Amino acid sequence: MLLRYAHIVVLIITLSVTSGAMGHMLNMTHIDVKIDSSAQGSLTLNIDLGQSLISPEAYWDAANQLNSEAHPQIRYALAKLEQALQVTVGESPIFLERHSVSLQADSLSAVTNPLIPQMTTIRYDFQVQKPSPNVRVSLNPTLTVPWPCLVRLDLAGQPLPMSRVITDETRVADFAPDQGTLGPVDQLVSKWAGLAPQAIWVAIGFQHILPLGLDHMLFVLGLFFLAGGWRVLLLQVTCFTIAHSVTLALSTLKWIAVPTNIVEPLIALSIVYIALDNLYSTHLARWRLAVITVFGLLHGMGFAAVLSDIGLPKEGFINALALFNIGVELGQLTVLLLAFMLVGWWRKQGWYQASIAQPATVAIAGTGLYWFIKRAAF
Repeated sequence: MLLRYAHIVVLIITLSVTSGAMGHMLNMTHIDVKIDSSAQGSLTLNIDLGQSLISPEAYWDAANQLNSEAHPQIRYALAKLEQALQVTVGESPIFLERHSVSLQADSLSAVTNPLIPQMTTIRYDFQVQKPSPNVRVSLNPTLTVPWPCLVRLDLAGQPLPMSRVITDETRVADFAPDQGTLGPVDQLVSKWAGLAPQAIWVAIGFQHILPLGLDHMLFVLGLFFLAGGWRVLLLQVTCFTIAHSVTLALSTLKWIAVPTNIVEPLIALSIVYIALDNLYSTHLARWRLAVITVFGLLHGMGFAAVLSDIGLPKEGFINALALFNIGVELGQLTVLLLAFMLVGWWRKQGWYQASIAQPATVAIAGTGLYWFIKRAAF
């Protein structure tokens, strides 16, 4: 009996931590080095400072100043970077002269979220005294940046740029003409880096289910614990998906607008309703599909509120919206898959309802009721 209840605890814990690793590839550090035929060089460093060397709040404060570079925390971060970053051409170390610093900061919410990279772009100029095709870029052990770090070298006289990936363990990128371009692992990371500007919205949508969207997660689990089979479950999820996709699009496009202080309590109440219905239903009634569709409309407005806080790009608005929705669907499917992997094996057992489904449903109802009171009262 204790083993059966333990699976419910494991399910909740697993769902809360699943997507923690997704952010690291999206805000990875980039270093681009270019050396032209006249031995003039530039180094461009793109780094998520608000997720590494300084706090998100300090970064947001600096970004809103007229001279961000003069902010004490930015000066501290630049000094630490310049102390740690070393470039060598041949046997000669290079002196980097800072040219410009540019801070991206869409909102404080975006800065605090590792899945919405707010990159600082720092450009340096340098002069190569003794030109050489052998170049080394290194970061000393005192520096912590969002790993991995993609280093790209565009060297005059070489047919193609070369790229290397350095990590917290390696810390060094060596370039030589006979080394070629990317290795197999480097190719994978480089391709991901190229896709990241588009894939980021899928990741943000996924994150809003796992791990941030506990209310949406519990609603989907409520559907899972009533369904007697995959056909019934998919029918419910399809109604929910179509409904929230419609209001997500309409709300984001500002064709409809409902205040969040109304939407959020109703979302909590939808969780309570689905859970209570589970306790007193033995099969899927047709009217339940209509109710799920209505609740899907509410949840779509909740998703739209998140997007309004983040801010969709003006260019590629529709693509970003569609990719965010895809991420939400992938998050919901992941919740269902994890639920099935943890407790779904026993769905046909006689003790499943009393030992797993009903206790989990009571917990879902209680959580939803707590949220409703909290959101409605405050």
